[in-house]
Amino acid sequence: MSSTTREKEVINLIMRQTDYTAEEAALKLKQWNNNYINVIKEYLNPHFNEKPKETKTKTLNQQMMGEIRHFMDDVYIKFENRKRYNQYVNILRNRAANEQSKNGSTNDDTASTNTDTSPQLKIEEVE
Repeated sequence: MSSTTREKEVINLIMRQTDYTAEEAALKLKQWNNNYINVIKEYLNPHFNEKPKETKTKTLNQQMMGEIRHFMDDVYIKFENRKRYNQYVNILRNRAANEQSKNGSTNDDTASTNTDTSPQLKIEEVE
């Protein structure tokens, strides 16, 4: 058998196993260095030569500790945000009180009612 006859037979084999034309089969053979098995494998599964990614399996204890750590991180972040918000509100209240005292409002009734009715924020109240 000559090399051209063998090439024709390999192309015919690829054409029988796939829906490639003769030109496509010849191109794929060149792409795979005349390895007709890889040509057919690629037709059946284009990602056959990619190795699957290894996933690290965690033990039940590792999973539980990871979830607890994630939960506690989330709680801490929310606590810090509430703390910063309350500090900001307190600064604004102090500024308002200072401005009110500097203005020396003539009506003492309004000044006392404004400070008496203002709600006192606690860390737990703000979300």
